[in-house]
This record gives sequence, C-alpha cells and structure tokens, in this order.
Amino acid sequence: LERVYSVTMNGALLALNMQTGEVQWKVQRGKWRYRMSPVSSLVRIQGRQEWALWLECHPTSLCVVSARDGRILESHPLSGRFSGEVVFYKKSAYMVLDNPGDLLQISSGK
Repeated sequence: LERVYSVTMNGALLALNMQTGEVQWKVQRGKWRYRMSPVSSLVRIQGRQEWALWLECHPTSLCVVSARDGRILESHPLSGRFSGEVVFYKKSAYMVLDNPGDLLQISSGK
C-alpha cells in the first residue's frame, strides 16, 4: 500500500504518501463536500486495471472515485444517507442507509 486516503474536516479528499506523509493529491468539490472520515473502502474496478474508493459524496449520493487522481468515475443516488456501516451476507455486501430497513447491495458474490 503506497497511499492512505482521508476526508478532512472541510470536506476535501486527500491521498497521502504512506512513507513520507506528503499530499499526493487533494480534491475539493465546491458546493458540496465529502463527509469527514478515513477512507477504508479501496476496491478494484471489475474488468479494469484501476483502483477506486467509494464514499458518500453528497448527502444522498454514493460516488466511486479514482484512487489515482480523485476523479469521480460514477455517482449513484441513495434513498437515504449512508450510515457508515457495511453488512456482508451470503457473499454479498450491502450498505446500511439511515432509512429504517434500507439496504443497498454493492457487491454480489457468485
């Protein structure tokens, strides 16, 4: 692992060099901000040689962001705010939303 990713108090997404602590890149999104948190959801994009982060990028949207440069690759509307919890059941992953009973399937293990 070369980088650690984090969202700052002012909503900027950072990629930091693990060895030096140097900022590799920083993305500030203008009108809306990422929710402050460490980012622990680094995933490989199926069928591509690219790694990505998924995180809440708007109160009701989930974004897939390039780990290389912070570009938003995809944005998906949510039926509520992401609670920060991911649940695994029968080889699939689900995001827990703040609406009672709402789950969003984010991966399927076949």
